[in-house]
Amino acid sequence: MSDVKMTPENLAVRPAGRRRRYREEGDNLWVSVFDISAAVLVGMIVIFGPLALGAIPQRTLLFGLVVCASAMLALLCAIGPWVLPRWQHLDRKAAGALLVFAGYVTLSMLWTPVPWASRQSVMLVLAATSMLLGVTSLIRHKWQQRSLIMILVVLGALIASYGLLQYFRGIDEVWGMTRAEQYRGRASGTYGCPNHFAGLLEMLWPFALAVVLLSDWSWSAKLASAYSLVAMFGGILFSMSRGSWLSTIPGLFFFVFLAVESRLAKLRVALLIAFG
Repeated sequence: MSDVKMTPENLAVRPAGRRRRYREEGDNLWVSVFDISAAVLVGMIVIFGPLALGAIPQRTLLFGLVVCASAMLALLCAIGPWVLPRWQHLDRKAAGALLVFAGYVTLSMLWTPVPWASRQSVMLVLAATSMLLGVTSLIRHKWQQRSLIMILVVLGALIASYGLLQYFRGIDEVWGMTRAEQYRGRASGTYGCPNHFAGLLEMLWPFALAVVLLSDWSWSAKLASAYSLVAMFGGILFSMSRGSWLSTIPGLFFFVFLAVESRLAKLRVALLIAFG
């Protein structure tokens, strides 16, 4: 039995404590909703951007999805701290700098000689600004980061496989559109330009290699990442992009050097703890 006496004062405190607990549980629920929404929107941008020929406005539907997801992500960054005071993930200094840059780019449309092209470029800049702000401010949980990395690895494998199919089957079309004459016979995936395709794979293969060499993920995930890595290296090779070759080879050696150095550093620490 509890020694606490059932005084009127104690009875008056209990409803207040219960209301506080319910309010905290409600806040936690909304925080989870905001976190999941941020992860879904970032995932949509990451997936639909490369599929839309690298977010080129000619693919109206996919490009529209990228722009809409970016706008919703920016709205989430804006209303999150106001709706939920406990949801204070937004980096205000970084957000201020990005907003100043986005405002400058938007105002530059006023004196551009080609308004329609500037509007498309401004939409891309605003989408990229929202993406950067969303990732740096909202993707804070480990499950969000793991999900995003897995999306990038799988996306790289699929687009690289499409590029390899183009090269070995002699396909000179991307989503039913014929590529330019100078790009025929080269792998380009979902991009019209093979150099842009290779540039995307250059940014994605380090994620796959990090999963294989440095992560604590399951062996099945590492095996899938290894396949993705081989596919992406094949895509870079058959894109015939000399610039990508020159940047990938030293980047690979540098990455492996850092990975080995990290392993050796952990081994040295373990030996010092064991025998120090």
